[in-house]
Amino acid sequence: MVNYAKGGLATASLIQQLQGLAAQPVRCPTAIIAIGTNDAMLPLSDQQFQANLAQILALVRGLGAEHIHLLPAFYSTVAASQRPSMAGPIWRIDQLNGLIQAVAVQEQVPVQAAVVQPLFEAAALRSDYTVDGVHLNEAGKAVYRKGLLGLVQQTGDGRSAGAPAVAGQGN
Repeated sequence: MVNYAKGGLATASLIQQLQGLAAQPVRCPTAIIAIGTNDAMLPLSDQQFQANLAQILALVRGLGAEHIHLLPAFYSTVAASQRPSMAGPIWRIDQLNGLIQAVAVQEQVPVQAAVVQPLFEAAALRSDYTVDGVHLNEAGKAVYRKGLLGLVQQTGDGRSAGAPAVAGQGN
C-alpha cells in the first residue's frame, strides 16, 4: 500500500499533489480518497468543493485507477469542532459529506462510510481514538488501518506492487 496522504491537505492541495504524480510514470489500480476535513476550515464554496473533488477523481482515473473509493470527511471531537483554529465545525463536516455523496453519485464512485464509522460516535470522533480531538492516536490508527485493509481486500486488489494509494488526509 502506498500512502500519499499528508497532514493538512485540502481538496485544492490534493489536486496539486495528484498533478505532480500525473507527470510521473505512476500507475494506481486502486485509490482510496479521504478528503474534506481540512476543507471544513476554509472559506470554500460548496460548488468549488464539488468541482475540486470531481477534478481529483478525474486525475486519479488518469493514473489508471479502476477502483476508486471515497471516504467521508472525518469528524473531530465536539470540543475540537468548537475551536476554529483546530477543526471545522461538525455542521460543516455534515455539509461536506453530503457534497461528497452527491459527487460520488454523479461520478459513480462508492462512498465507504462503514470503513471509518467505528472511529465515531454519532457525528463526532471518539475521544479514545484521538490525541488532540482531531488527529488519530495509535488505537485510532489501528482501527483506520483495519478498515482500509478490509476495503483493499474487498476490492480484491491486495497486490504489493502497484497496490492501492490512499490520498488525502494524513490522520
